[in-house]
This record gives sequence, structure tokens and C-alpha cells, in this order.
Amino acid sequence: MADATNQSEPDFKLKPCITEILRTNYCQAGLTMLVDKVVLVTMTKTEFNRAYRLYLSDGEKSIQGMPCYWRQLAIEHVIANPSIC
Repeated sequence: MADATNQSEPDFKLKPCITEILRTNYCQAGLTMLVDKVVLVTMTKTEFNRAYRLYLSDGEKSIQGMPCYWRQLAIEHVIANPSIC
């Protein structure tokens, strides 16, 4: 059994940023957020028949959003290959 004291800390540090994004309507490059949940949403009457709703957290607040199509392709790749996470 692994010793809990030997576990390394993540290579990133969460910084509260959602409040600032909503206040300024500007998303700074390089922000790190946790993906709390990914939900597949069935769409009708659009050229795309599905989309992903992401629930993101900055450690203090949570927000949800639906990425543009090309980012959805990357999400599908991660879902199909969970070992890359």
C-alpha cells in the first residue's frame, strides 16, 4: 500500500477566477479549472445532433458552458480514451 505522505502534489494551483471572468467578460489565457462534470446534451433542429455541457470549478465557484464544435471533438477524444487524463 502506498504511503499517503509520498503522494506528489498536482503540477497546477487553482486560483479563484470565475468571479473576475464574469465581472470583466475577459478570460485570461492559461487559466486552470477543474472539470467537475461532463454531460452529453442531445440537440434538435441544429446541424449538430449533440453537444457537451461542462461544469467547471476554480475551487471557489462553479460555472457551466458548452464549448464550440472543435473543442467538442477534443472532449470526445478524452472520453473515448480516459487513460490519457
